[in-house]
Amino acid sequence: MRVLFIRHAAAADRAPSGGSDLDRPLTDDGREDARRMFKALARLYPEPNAVISSEAVRAYETADLFCEAFGKVKPAKSPLLNPGSGFKEFRKLVAEIGGKPDSIAIFGHEPDFSCILGQIIGDGGLRIDVKKASCIEVDINSICKGELKLLLTPKAVAKLCK
Repeated sequence: MRVLFIRHAAAADRAPSGGSDLDRPLTDDGREDARRMFKALARLYPEPNAVISSEAVRAYETADLFCEAFGKVKPAKSPLLNPGSGFKEFRKLVAEIGGKPDSIAIFGHEPDFSCILGQIIGDGGLRIDVKKASCIEVDINSICKGELKLLLTPKAVAKLCK
């Protein structure tokens, strides 16, 4: 199964009053970077069978922009992708997805994705710094081990699209 790991785009800083980390929305620049990135991804990939986001506003807004670029699929939320999730939660998420999809896109956070990707492609011995609004394509097998196929950042997309 192809899994697109997409980190949320740039978000507002935490409110001085403390507010919940889950409530931070995307910035205007974050939305712009995400739209540019997802327009490029829509040219590279067929629409995924499922799009799943953490419950954080910034991740869900990023997933929603992704879905706009592809057209039909709608994002779902899962607490298994909330900040602090790891490989165990990722495996549970994959197990909960029915129908053996060809591809999924998941939207979450750092350093969570770095740790999960390290377990999938490097048995925990690999570190990938996932930049905001970046996409990492991984093909995984039934035990959630796999191979890195692509790492694409918004900065690279901006240069390619000039």
